[in-house]
Amino acid sequence: MRGWRSGFPSRSASSSPPRTPARSGRSSGDSIGGIVGGILVGVLCVPELSWTDRGGLLYTGDASLLISQIAGIAVTLAFVVVATAAIALVVKACFGGSLRVSPQDEARGMDVTVHGEDAYPAFDGMD
Repeated sequence: MRGWRSGFPSRSASSSPPRTPARSGRSSGDSIGGIVGGILVGVLCVPELSWTDRGGLLYTGDASLLISQIAGIAVTLAFVVVATAAIALVVKACFGGSLRVSPQDEARGMDVTVHGEDAYPAFDGMD
């Protein structure tokens, strides 16, 4: 199976061009891993290894650690959403109401249009 590594398709395996995460609606893999890991702590935590002496749901049958973990994740997500929106509004106000560059500048690449140099000359055969 060409184009497959560790169970996930590579970019060369798809027929469509790669999309940036901002436009594709996908979230960061780090956030998913953090959420899953946080929830699993509430499920799998061994009481002897916990600094609170509370174990996970699987070991003790007590859901309090799991509920605390989920509440912490929810608070963190809420903070991130609010902080990101505030930063985006400030940046938008500073740069004339737009967070995007023109389609022409985006097609050429910001390294060329803003900095006047190519960040990846190997892709153009210039190396």
